[in-house]
Amino acid sequence: MSYLAARPAAWSWGWGIWMLCALVLVAYMAALRRVLPGDPFAAQLALVLAATGMAVDLLCDVTQIQILPLAAGAGPARSEVFLAFDRLASAGGLTVANGLYTLGVLLMNLSLRGAVRAPALLAGWMSVVSGSALAAAGLLPSPLLLQTATGLTIGFYCLWTVLVARDLR
Repeated sequence: MSYLAARPAAWSWGWGIWMLCALVLVAYMAALRRVLPGDPFAAQLALVLAATGMAVDLLCDVTQIQILPLAAGAGPARSEVFLAFDRLASAGGLTVANGLYTLGVLLMNLSLRGAVRAPALLAGWMSVVSGSALAAAGLLPSPLLLQTATGLTIGFYCLWTVLVARDLR
């Protein structure tokens, strides 16, 4: 709390970059939706879920940037306020937003069957599995699960985007 009370620029910049990642994720899903033939409902729903996840994520990230440093000020009452907002921002971002992103990747991966090769689909399924673990980590007091699931989710998602882009070009 004392670290955040000083409102370090690195904290805000880090969350700002994370917010850009949410925008890029939704833009990628929109681009995928446009290149799929026909009007697959699952791909459209995937885009809607990802955009909804982004809205939740951006709200939670703004809470991390604006509310947590404010609530980190001195005093025992501030400590309770800080912990309440920290839990809200963490559970909202990890469980709700990442849960919606994960459902979006699941549906988009289903929509890509026949359009991309097996390695891309496998990376998508692994992103869904690790993303589900990340969403669960928002509700469980397990730093190890959070750290492991975060790395795996980001890694598999990045691999999925590269493999899908390669296969669709």
